[in-house]
Amino acid sequence: MQILVIGKGAKEYTLAKKIKEQRPEDIIFVAPGNQAITDFATCIDIQPNNANELIDFALANEINLTIISDESAIDAGVTDAFNETGLMVFGPDKDSARFATSKAISKRFMYKLQIPTPKFGIFDKENAARTYIKSASYPILIKTDKHQDGENVYLCHSLREATNILNKLYAIEEPKIVIENYIAGREFSFYVATDGYNAVPICAVVPYKYASEKDGGSITKGVGAYAPAVFIDDALTRKILQKIIYPALSEAEKNSTPYTGILGADIIIDDYNNLSAIEFNTFFKEPDIECITNLIEDDIIDIFKACTVGSLADDYEYIKLKDKSAISIVLTKIPHHLFDNEQSTLFDLDKLDDDIGITLYNTIDKNNKILVKAGRALSLTATASTLGRAKKKLRDNIDLINFNGKKFRKDIIEQEYVR
Repeated sequence: MQILVIGKGAKEYTLAKKIKEQRPEDIIFVAPGNQAITDFATCIDIQPNNANELIDFALANEINLTIISDESAIDAGVTDAFNETGLMVFGPDKDSARFATSKAISKRFMYKLQIPTPKFGIFDKENAARTYIKSASYPILIKTDKHQDGENVYLCHSLREATNILNKLYAIEEPKIVIENYIAGREFSFYVATDGYNAVPICAVVPYKYASEKDGGSITKGVGAYAPAVFIDDALTRKILQKIIYPALSEAEKNSTPYTGILGADIIIDDYNNLSAIEFNTFFKEPDIECITNLIEDDIIDIFKACTVGSLADDYEYIKLKDKSAISIVLTKIPHHLFDNEQSTLFDLDKLDDDIGITLYNTIDKNNKILVKAGRALSLTATASTLGRAKKKLRDNIDLINFNGKKFRKDIIEQEYVR
């Protein structure tokens, strides 16, 4: 097969690598991709939201399946354009995905369908947001409407903190703000594959989002994750499907066209097994995807094709996963000072155990050396029969990675620490 993946980040790296492992004879293109992806795919210099050029490329190169993992491409209507051309494409169209690409629409969507979600407010006027935070019960979460590369969720414990965050967001002219009550509990991401009518659970992943030890510091896109979430049993899975996933898919079908692709739901479960849906996602997140691809045994392209042609219920009663646990940890490079743009060399990757998964995030290959730039550099993923053994694998390997400014959350791989 000729496969085109649309996107440029670490999740596209992980996806392309998994496809190549499962289907070594397939030819994989990634648009635009990144330098690290060139180890197992051909990168094409076309931006994710450029539907016309992507379609021209797909037609000229006889692409059999296009996978849209980049949310900006979905939001730009690239799926719609591929469908109109008659090309096989995996990913939701623009209208059906609105409840996942906009936090404001998502909140109204959940409220309408009585999907359990924390109390919230949506603000496109600055004065209204500032009035709201004065009477809020703290802590609260302040969010940008769109998922962004940088910080887009802020935990505020006081009016002063909330005011500072609003000052920051309005200074950059953020058009819409969502403010949400903080709910204590365990957070996890629940992923399904869907053809718009049927949904087959894939995996529940527990993320580590906070930058500092024991869930302190700022909220990031993710500094680690493990799967499966052992506290999600069959009864709870049915509850998630009935209360959150099926109502969302049914409403998407009724409002526009069926939602086809991967649907992720970020959920909090409290001590009494009450569920609160936080938001939805149009594909696997980072580093969740590293855990999932290390566990999944079924051919991922066959799953995607079944969703695309509407045969999911016929082809899959369930999606087969290894009877193991996977844990991923992100290593970041901390600059020496705020404006430090130095790049340091990443050493000793060749000393890692053969079964340790490596995903490169923010690196470049220069003169046969991998250089690390400031920010999230790479992640390591270990798989073992138990979560404890997977953690031990990471502990045994993580010290073999060396570069200036290396930082990671050490508590994630401590045996006694489990979220």
